[in-house]
Amino acid sequence: MHSKNPHAKNPVKSASTKKTKKEEGRTNLQFGVGVCGSVLYLSRNINEDNDALGYTINAVYGGHKAYRFSAQYTKYIPIDIAPTWYDVKANTIEANIEAIVLFKNQKTILYPLAGFSYNTFKGYFTGANDFLNLKEIYGRNTTVRENWLGLNIGTGVEHAFGPLVLFCDYKMRIGKDGRKAAFNIMDVCYSGGVRLKIWVPTFHKLYRGINDKYHWF
Repeated sequence: MHSKNPHAKNPVKSASTKKTKKEEGRTNLQFGVGVCGSVLYLSRNINEDNDALGYTINAVYGGHKAYRFSAQYTKYIPIDIAPTWYDVKANTIEANIEAIVLFKNQKTILYPLAGFSYNTFKGYFTGANDFLNLKEIYGRNTTVRENWLGLNIGTGVEHAFGPLVLFCDYKMRIGKDGRKAAFNIMDVCYSGGVRLKIWVPTFHKLYRGINDKYHWF
């Protein structure tokens, strides 16, 4: 018969175990703002060093698994692509899925991405220096409006400073040129900014809580 040791202590849980228990059934949600540069409809922008600058708002959901989802809206500052286009305005709405590659420091993430975008382009077309012969489609001195769907392919990197996350990414948008049947690179863009990260219950956790009164918390 063994006697109990009065000096024996219960095992202490490690900090990593406590963190795992705390984050069980939870994931992170990020909201952020940033700036973006784009060649803005590559086949239309015939001038060098004439990228459009824009402002973005974005959101990212996930991170507790190998993939997460993101959404982004970008509005570009109007530019002139003289002498062919004037007062060019554009914006983009996109949704992507991102694969998470976590660095050893547990704070830096590389995220290859793919998704879809809806792009709008509006500008005044003069027909001058029309190397693409677009006047056969639009006519001279007309306001042109075009919408096109794009396939996003790119990659990005982010680093977390507590709840603040700095990010930058690079994307190519592949779409169908209205003048041709083939798919081409329609846009090349890059963006960067800052996001705020908060921990929230996963959809599965919320669903289980709603449907099981014994597991609400």
